[in-house]
Amino acid sequence: MSSAIEKLRQLGFDLDEQVLQEIESQTAAFLSGMMDNPEIPDEIKQYYQRQYESDNQTMFDILLNLGMGEFNEATGEWMPKSNQVYAFDAEVFDVEHMYTLFLQGVQSIVPDVVISDIQEDLSQMTDEMIPSETVEWMQTDGKRTVSFICNDHPYSIELESWGDWINVGMLDYMNDVLEKEGCPNRLHVISHEMDQLVMLIYSTQERADMIKPLINVH
Repeated sequence: MSSAIEKLRQLGFDLDEQVLQEIESQTAAFLSGMMDNPEIPDEIKQYYQRQYESDNQTMFDILLNLGMGEFNEATGEWMPKSNQVYAFDAEVFDVEHMYTLFLQGVQSIVPDVVISDIQEDLSQMTDEMIPSETVEWMQTDGKRTVSFICNDHPYSIELESWGDWINVGMLDYMNDVLEKEGCPNRLHVISHEMDQLVMLIYSTQERADMIKPLINVH
């Protein structure tokens, strides 16, 4: 794990020692539990053994753990664990506030902007698909409008909604916003294109291109 940590630090990531110890402990417990489980086929065990023999998987796990932050189910609040990487599942758990949470994640890694007054207008939503805690059934398809203030400037976008999947067109829109605000860097996806888990950094294209192949676990 030490070589993976060193590689991430060389790529410009600040890593907290306590967090690294937690990740190492979690990884060890995961592998031990898998290897001791007689119901798991040997080929699956061998696959994960090979994965964790490389630094790529360890580097990916560290950034994913940091980027996912911490979600308080009791309060519905999300808190970042890093100001360098933001990760989220494209199939969201909170359909009503998916873009609010996304913008909070963007704010956590972009020091050049202040995002506030986030509003999600769901009045154009149509098909009823997914149970919600706040209403008996909530509407998930159709369109929604997301509006917010960025550096004292108002922004708004209308997005097609597809069930509980985030519309990644919001990422392109945010990069347009960053350009309009004169920000020096952009948001870049460093996870694999086919991953359901999306991992973002705020950096130059050159740095993102350097990081991505080093954490590719496919």
